This record gives sequence, structure tokens and C-alpha cells, in this order.
Amino acid sequence: MLMDAKTRRTGPASTSAQSVEPWLGWTYLVQLWCERRRQRRALARLDDRLLRDIGISKRRAKEESEKTFWR
Repeated sequence: MLMDAKTRRTGPASTSAQSVEPWLGWTYLVQLWCERRRQRRALARLDDRLLRDIGISKRRAKEESEKTFWR
């Protein structure tokens, strides 16, 4: 049976899609936390010369790298 666009939006398929949406938010949040952790670890490994190249002081780099992943 063929359905038009209006039927598809309001049919049972839309209900299951809505129940998945909260998981997409959590997935994004976990990915964000992992990326922050990765970037902060990389920042902590940079030497003074590289920090000067990107315009960040050693103190600021240390403060940023010591933040928890959710901040």
C-alpha cells in the first residue's frame, strides 16, 4: 500500500522515530565529551614552542587540560 507524505508523517513510523530522538541527544553528548577529552590531552602534550605558535600560555593550557570532560 502506498502512503502519501501526510500519512507517513502521522503514521506509526513517526512514533518510533520520536522514541529514538532522545538517544540521539545522548549519543551527541557522549561524542562531545570524548572529543573534549581527546583535545585536552593533546593540549597537555604540547611544548612551549607549539603553545606560543597557537597563542596560548602554558598556564592557560594547563588550566584547560585539567578541566573535567563535561565542562
